[in-house]
Amino acid sequence: MGISIICALGVLGFFLTFLPILEIASFGGGAGFIALVLLVFNFGHLVILVGLWNMNSSILPWAYLFYGLGLLFDLVTLSLGGMIISIVILGYLLSVADTFD
Repeated sequence: MGISIICALGVLGFFLTFLPILEIASFGGGAGFIALVLLVFNFGHLVILVGLWNMNSSILPWAYLFYGLGLLFDLVTLSLGGMIISIVILGYLLSVADTFD
């Protein structure tokens, strides 16, 4: 059930960030490059979510890396809410890692 919640919220986040990324791309130049990088990360997140949903064990290291980088970013930006969410997701993934194929 926890994986389903993580995936559902992650897909919601994917869609909520898609349009703002496209808006950033409309500025062109350096902003366009940043938007391209964000778009790649956004689609990478979607691939990770699909892998988690399918309980694919080969996606776990990528999920740890992705959410670990998110935690690092939250630490740098001093985002307490983001840090808590990242820690909970990482902890949960570590606790259920043995249930993946």
